Amino acid sequence: VGSEIAEPLRLHGLATGRAALREKVQDLLHRVWMPDAARRARQYPHQLSGGLRQRALIASAIAAEPAVLVADEPTTALDATVQARILGLLRDIADAGTAIVFISHDFAAVRRIADRVLVMRNGIVVESGPVDEVLEKPQHEYTRQLIAATIHEPRAEREGTAEPVLVAAGVTKAFGDLVAVQNASFSVAAGRTLGIVGESGSGKTTLARMIVGVEDADDGGLRWIGQHRVQLVHQNPLGAFDPRWTIGRSLREALAAGGVPRQQRAARVVELLAEVDLDPTLASRRPIALSGGQRQRAAIARALAAEPEVLVLDEPVSALDPSVREKVLQLLLRLQRERELTMIFVSHDLDVVGAVADEVLVMQDGVIVEQGAVTDVFAAPQHPFTRELLEANRPVSP
Repeated sequence: VGSEIAEPLRLHGLATGRAALREKVQDLLHRVWMPDAARRARQYPHQLSGGLRQRALIASAIAAEPAVLVADEPTTALDATVQARILGLLRDIADAGTAIVFISHDFAAVRRIADRVLVMRNGIVVESGPVDEVLEKPQHEYTRQLIAATIHEPRAEREGTAEPVLVAAGVTKAFGDLVAVQNASFSVAAGRTLGIVGESGSGKTTLARMIVGVEDADDGGLRWIGQHRVQLVHQNPLGAFDPRWTIGRSLREALAAGGVPRQQRAARVVELLAEVDLDPTLASRRPIALSGGQRQRAAIARALAAEPEVLVLDEPVSALDPSVREKVLQLLLRLQRERELTMIFVSHDLDVVGAVADEVLVMQDGVIVEQGAVTDVFAAPQHPFTRELLEANRPVSP
């Protein structure tokens, strides 16, 4: 990571000598709020979480002090607090004289940083003007639809209690000297949704990977009550599918692994695609030929092929635009009702978690700092970090 950030510094003669380059790289990483910058600079991209990789990329982009900075979805993978800091940094860069073209599906982020906004649909600018004017009084129907889709109603509190399907007690996981999850204890109730929120690198994904069995805990234990099939829906569906295979072949492979007889698989592929509101003709396409929303629906269909009782979703809507994101969330809620699914929903987007979750865990530096009913935690947070997350997530007034 450090070498990547140092490259534009060397090419433009902005720093010479190993010591000067190292100091400048660490300074850039500090500017983008990279924790433990010296150690992160020595790591490779695959060793960083998605949010930390995004921060390193921004550090590399601003290293050469460009006159124009094109930022294409630069805060998509970032949690609320870091997103606010990065947007503040970009705003400072703009105020210092750098022109910024900010491309995003996040209207809250656009409002924080932009002076003017263009709204595009199918390659055409359908509306433009000062950002406050467009977002407060949108003239085009498509703009109004996008803005409406960013408003998530909190999930109504469901009465009654359910038996736990998973109990975690003192779960700890370390990678070398880095403790990713420390002494985590919680339970997941049948038919309900547990949200896991926190900053990038807080241990959310590591905890999810232990739940599905991809990683083993170093200490403590995860105990399933009874037998349960568990499936994971990845943050990046394009990377999760084999690019050489069609969607239909990927689904047939999942069905074969679940023991579905060969002669029944073609019909089940059609049923699975219909269940996630996809046209069956998409089965003949490869992942790259699908839109982001279609790929995520296909990823959900593949997870459902195993007939799971528990679905673990790692940032499943973070890369989707507001209207598509809302449709995928509604799809997940419908599937939960129809299949009586238990869901574990990992996200940095507190609005999304509030819309789908019943209970929530808040993680910071590998530790669960707060947990409880999502309505209680979000309405009256007890831990300073939870309050910071909620404050950073509040929309900015015009």
